[in-house]
Amino acid sequence: MVKENNPFLRKDFQGQVVEEYSELTEDESDRLTLDHLRASGSDLTLPRHIVHHLYFDSAIERDQAAKDVRDGGYRVNAPDRGQPKESYLLRAERTGLADEESIRRDRITLGEIADQHNGEYDGWAAAEDS
Repeated sequence: MVKENNPFLRKDFQGQVVEEYSELTEDESDRLTLDHLRASGSDLTLPRHIVHHLYFDSAIERDQAAKDVRDGGYRVNAPDRGQPKESYLLRAERTGLADEESIRRDRITLGEIADQHNGEYDGWAAAEDS
């Protein structure tokens, strides 16, 4: 049985829990997600919508990071702007190939931006082929 409060859950593009896993390195987690996309029938030689999640303690820090994320060539989505929260989500989105090299590059770049603005990089998801 999958427990929702388990920190080691893999979720699909819609945020639904699809499996539990033990602690993995970031590269192993990327490979697991890519394997799931392949297993679902997705053709990873085709571009797809990729979303990275970053969290910040304040809207100000999130909005400052959003400028750097945009300057890096990503589209930015910051839901619930202006709503007081415990954490503020910033989605960095792009359309392109989902492969180990590009995902690692995105993860490192966006992780550095999150760190610079006192935030946290929290992973990625990609659309499956229909």
